[in-house]
Amino acid sequence: MVTRLPTHLDAVIPPPLPSLQTQEVHVSTLLKPWRGIFLVSGTRASDISSNVEIRVTGVETDGDIKSHIWPPRIVFSITVPHALPILSQLRDYIKNRFPPIPLTTFLPERLRDPDRNVVNQTHFHSLSRLLWDSQSVAVVPISPSDFTTSVSFSQGTARQGMLIYPAANSTSLLIGAIFLTPEDTFPDFV
Repeated sequence: MVTRLPTHLDAVIPPPLPSLQTQEVHVSTLLKPWRGIFLVSGTRASDISSNVEIRVTGVETDGDIKSHIWPPRIVFSITVPHALPILSQLRDYIKNRFPPIPLTTFLPERLRDPDRNVVNQTHFHSLSRLLWDSQSVAVVPISPSDFTTSVSFSQGTARQGMLIYPAANSTSLLIGAIFLTPEDTFPDFV
């Protein structure tokens, strides 16, 4: 399977139209990217309660991220206590954790409308920059009732979900550490 990544040529060559195949719901975890929406509050200093909608694609990078059970809209805030300044701790934890935590890479979705695409890209880069500047990690609890497919967990879900943090080398990427199984719960410092 080939995944098209954004390039500097996106302004010249628009992204392809969505096909029926990409709109079908598959329960397979075989490298099918997740496409959805981040609904983020706290990105505007003048109005931290307002939400920004960012269309994103999540691609599997390490481990089974279980993207087939993610909700189509992930809602979170980058204000305290929903975002914590624990970026270096989380990176150390992920680097040294065995078995490894599944990771996903989030990219801004490429939209056909050039104006909407620029706005979407700008919001994504701004979110990444805000998290990087504050060295913060967004805590995104996901409960089984949020899933589009029924999944049962034997433990409570307050310690499950994903931790979204900026990539070290680019504002064009966000990383998601996935904690969606009963064995994988958020680290104690979260």
